[in-house]
Amino acid sequence: MYKAISSIIGTLLMLIITIGLFGFSYSYISGVFTSKTSETFSVVDSLNDTITISNDGTSVIVNIKATLDGNSVPIAVVPNIQGLVGYWSFNEGSGTTADDNSDNNNIGTLSPSCPNCPSWATGKFSTALQFDGVDDYVDVGTDVSLSPADAITLEAWVKRSATGIVSAAIFEKHYNTEYILAFKSATGEKLEFYSGSGGVSVLSSTSVTDTTSWHHVVATYDSTALGKPVKIYLDGKLDNSGSGTSQLGITTTNLSIGGQAGDRFAGALDEVRIYNRALSPEEISSLYSGLVPPGQLATIKPLASLTTGKHTLKLCSSTMCNTAILTII
Repeated sequence: MYKAISSIIGTLLMLIITIGLFGFSYSYISGVFTSKTSETFSVVDSLNDTITISNDGTSVIVNIKATLDGNSVPIAVVPNIQGLVGYWSFNEGSGTTADDNSDNNNIGTLSPSCPNCPSWATGKFSTALQFDGVDDYVDVGTDVSLSPADAITLEAWVKRSATGIVSAAIFEKHYNTEYILAFKSATGEKLEFYSGSGGVSVLSSTSVTDTTSWHHVVATYDSTALGKPVKIYLDGKLDNSGSGTSQLGITTTNLSIGGQAGDRFAGALDEVRIYNRALSPEEISSLYSGLVPPGQLATIKPLASLTTGKHTLKLCSSTMCNTAILTII
């Protein structure tokens, strides 16, 4: 549903109104960028507010951080990467559900029933969910989009609060058939990716993350890759790769963020995503570092729906900051 706009603005939107800013152009709602306009431009409000930016410069821009309307809490700038089937930013900050910012509407339900559900906490970006390691999880359903058989990428920012848990699962779909990404006490708190028939341990990380800092964790699987189709990345870098033992299956088991019974995660999770393909090392590095290559797009998900009026968007790279004014009518 869209808010009413004038016929003139409606015509302009057909061309996609953009604005230039130290190598970036801005647009509301994703689309093809055409030409740059003045500092202030009009946009359309929708139910799924998203700001899309494009690096129109000739060099990579790194460590991009965004804030909106003077709020000091940073919003994640996510490079637009194909294959996104589930994206839970946990930016709601309150309530009993977690929106899916992909196109698949895999909305998560905080479980068990609140107030005993995962609690809202300060995140790596904006807010996150805090899990108690006992019975907290987010149920995101069993849509077929969450069960890619040939390739998958599991990604999250994690801040653990406890060790010694037998299996502290970040993702758990089906132990014996599909996939689990979990920290295991039996392997010295290493991150392990389980998949396929029998829930075998396909691959363990070589490094161990601490419980005091945020860490970016990624696991990928590609059935078509030769040699070592399974990979684990920690903080943007390849940590380990392996051969894998079986193809991912498909079940009707609901996907749980934070694990299922006996496999509960303790700590905070933020910016949780699933892709239906194995992302490349370069793509994973860009997700970790907020890196947007020349000619590439990235999206910003505001913490709340954009209301009628003017909004100030501030973008900072590793070297400078600038602002743009978004006007919603």
